[in-house]
Formats: sequence, structure tokens, C-alpha cells
Amino acid sequence: HNLTPAGRIKKPSYSLVFSWVKITWKKVNSILICKSFKCCGISVKVDGSEDDMIFDYDNLIDENQENKLLDEMDENDDNEGNDNNENEYNNWSSLNFV
Repeated sequence: HNLTPAGRIKKPSYSLVFSWVKITWKKVNSILICKSFKCCGISVKVDGSEDDMIFDYDNLIDENQENKLLDEMDENDDNEGNDNNENEYNNWSSLNFV
């Protein structure tokens, strides 16, 4: 890197930045860009035939809440399971074997 007299890194030249952008844009999949516009509802057909391609944020929120609820239920099951195992252990330890 080239440094300024103050010791900071010099900004890259415009041609270097342009080459970075050009290389990066060549790596982007054009199909991904098209699908992204459809997902946002920008380029879907106006006849409604592609409405299923529009991303449903409400569904995502519902799924997230459902996953949180399932996680909480799993945690509760794990905690209850530990209590039962401890009780079983305590019951076994109280038995007298001959």
C-alpha cells in the first residue's frame, strides 16, 4: 500500500476501483438478480400469475415465532426430563438389594 506523509493508506485510484467493480459484477449471477427483482415484486407480471414469487415477510415472521415457541417447548421438555431422571435415580438409590 502507498502511504500518505501522515502514514495513512492512500485512497485507490479511480481506475483501480472501476476494475474491482467490473470484476465483481462479472461474478454476479444474472439469474439471481432477476429472481431478486421478482422476489421484491418489482418485475412480476401484472396479471398476478407470478404473485407466488413475491417474498412473504409475514410468513417469515410467523415461522420465526413458531420456531421460538418450539425451542421454548424443547427447553421445557429438557428441564422436565432432567427432573424425572433425578427422581428415578433417587428412587433406585432407596431400594435395598439382598
